[in-house]
Amino acid sequence: MRSLILSALLGISVGVSATVAGGSTAQVAVVGDIAPSVVAVNIDGGGHGSGTVVKCEQIAEDLWAITILTARHVASPVELEFMSPEEREMYPWSLSVLGQRAHLLTNHPALDASLIQVILDKPLPVAKLRHEGVLAGEDLYVMGFSVSGEDLWISKGVASSPDRGGSAAPGDSGGAVFDERGNLVGVVNAIDSLGFNGLVWHHHYFAPIADLTDWLAENGLK
Repeated sequence: MRSLILSALLGISVGVSATVAGGSTAQVAVVGDIAPSVVAVNIDGGGHGSGTVVKCEQIAEDLWAITILTARHVASPVELEFMSPEEREMYPWSLSVLGQRAHLLTNHPALDASLIQVILDKPLPVAKLRHEGVLAGEDLYVMGFSVSGEDLWISKGVASSPDRGGSAAPGDSGGAVFDERGNLVGVVNAIDSLGFNGLVWHHHYFAPIADLTDWLAENGLK
């Protein structure tokens, strides 16, 4: 069973309660419900990113097709788009999720977002999409497999704009940004690192689900 590494700044225990500003304690069981929908996307040959399950369809008695939303730069590096099919076969870039080979379904034509698919012998929880934009000041939860690629890290932050807020780290690319009700509102796609007095703070940008709505609908996701 994978472990959850919960940010000390978030104040969440495995029992999933969070300490909020002002000293009061709010139950956020929603975090425990949505965390299993976030998966590590391993890049064979080295490196990893993260992704979120957005569709789970049973295709046989013991097989499920799992569709995962991730960052385009995780699923399909720019180099591949300029290669011939023969050259792509020689390029050491392939993906796996939970030990099974994953394949690219489609890239967003303009934004840093992709859909990949993996076939598993078990279903995975599906994240609920929020198509309304994020407002500045909203509480956000960022989830991804930073650092080792084996443990899910969760941090809490506040949206500073419709596509920025909270903290993230390398490995969180393609990871999930949820609102406080457990709705998926964005995909982590860039990180700023700021240093001060020996400390490094990572702030992230994300592709909002609100900007991906039409593309997701074209691919059967609402």
